[in-house]
Amino acid sequence: QDLQLKNGRFFSANDVNDNRNVAVLGSDAAEELFSGQNMGEILGEYFLIGNSKFRVVGVLDSRGTTAFGNQDNEIFIPYTTAANKIFKTDNFSSIQFKVADINLMNVTVAQVKEKFADFRNVELDDADFSIFTSEDLLSLANQVTGIFTTLLASIAAISLLVGGIGISNIMLVSVTERTKEIGLRKAVGAKKKDILIQFIIEAIILTLLGGILGIILGILLGWIIGYFTDVDFAITVSSISLATGVSIAIGLIFGFAPAYKASKLDPIDALRYE
Repeated sequence: QDLQLKNGRFFSANDVNDNRNVAVLGSDAAEELFSGQNMGEILGEYFLIGNSKFRVVGVLDSRGTTAFGNQDNEIFIPYTTAANKIFKTDNFSSIQFKVADINLMNVTVAQVKEKFADFRNVELDDADFSIFTSEDLLSLANQVTGIFTTLLASIAAISLLVGGIGISNIMLVSVTERTKEIGLRKAVGAKKKDILIQFIIEAIILTLLGGILGIILGILLGWIIGYFTDVDFAITVSSISLATGVSIAIGLIFGFAPAYKASKLDPIDALRYE
């Protein structure tokens, strides 16, 4: 892994060979364990993992959050210490390797697979282990993201359709209740175009207000989730612009039919309407 130290050092060969109780802390883990202390002064301090005391030998620079969680909450200890003192087993569920040259990725994967097959005394075709590269994990993450994006887009489309039908019904009721007003406006010279534009604008205002409320609630929800979890939410100008544009489009599309109906009313019949 590409780990950069903020303070202290990484593990030495003696730390690994002697199963020493030493640890390198992520920046958030250090803040949580030694809240209020200067991060440069916690080197040599001790903390507990279970019943075992560990000495801090290093603190990492912030690495941020990924799809797999907050990397700054991680604590690193020698693998020998983990195997012999914490988990008390020689079995490992996973091992991570860093390739020195990205161009040698495929060659390295083949070599690692061959070594593990020899170690486990199995044929390559019958290997009882899996090797994943960062590209494999990225592809998997993109597939999962794509599924969720499609699901959310479907839910959003249904919600917009239902909302649009609701706006259309509201505007139809408004046209019915204001029939005399429409007739009066036409009687004093208002054109069909004026009535059409008036009701379309009213529909757009309704959907725009709903869109603004949705944006505010979305920002608040993102802030609340980010506050209580390690997930970071990014609010971009493009996403706000898209939400605003969709709101206007919904008002225009679903408000047109009621507005057109209002513009086609005969002024004499409208004034007689009870």
